[in-house]
Amino acid sequence: MTDTSQTDAAETTTAETQTETAGRTFTQSDVDKIVGERLARQKDTHYADYDDLKSKAQRLQELEDANKSEQQKLTDRIAELETTLKTKDSEVTMALREAVAAAKGVPAKNITGSTREEMEASADELVQWRGVDKKKTSLRSGASGGDATTAKERAAMALRGVRDR
Repeated sequence: MTDTSQTDAAETTTAETQTETAGRTFTQSDVDKIVGERLARQKDTHYADYDDLKSKAQRLQELEDANKSEQQKLTDRIAELETTLKTKDSEVTMALREAVAAAKGVPAKNITGSTREEMEASADELVQWRGVDKKKTSLRSGASGGDATTAKERAAMALRGVRDR
């Protein structure tokens, strides 16, 4: 509503100026003066609350920056806590893996799983695999003194027995 009354006032002033100056010739300085007066009136009417709006906009920007700072602090804190949680979770998982490995008698690095049950199942599979893979055979070497199976070994033992007598 203020804009309408300001526009009407400006049109009235412009009409009065045109009526006064209808029969006159203007110099450049006269035109500059008329235009300057018109711009001053327009500035007073259209931009009267500019400083107030500018200060409010600046205050709003300050509040948004403060909130952004708080949000950034919270985001950083969340990231820090997530990192700490992952570290602690890893430590707990490793301790559990070592406990299961000690109880089952298998290397901890070979156990998989993230829960106690999964780790125990993995350890049981390793124990079963080791039992199947590991054959209970005695090693035979010259120093073992085991049974001789070849003819040469039997002959050598017989000679040793004769010599020892």
